[in-house]
Amino acid sequence: MNIDVYWASFVINNAFGNWNHKFIYDGNLMEHAMRTAGFTIIERCNYGLSENPHLVGIESHGKNIATNPMAIFETMIFEAR
Repeated sequence: MNIDVYWASFVINNAFGNWNHKFIYDGNLMEHAMRTAGFTIIERCNYGLSENPHLVGIESHGKNIATNPMAIFETMIFEAR
């Protein structure tokens, strides 16, 4: 289904229905989980970008859905050490 509205309710329903997700993180919960796991340096990155040249452009979620803007809207990318 191609939807041109990038609302949270659509993204959540799409993630559960089409990708078999059992749990959805938001940014705060993801960062908390990473800190709890022992990571101390956590950075949220823009889609397709990284300060590490080996990680630039490796996100491929946009290839699996209809539009790159939707992929950017519904994807969180974190790098942690």
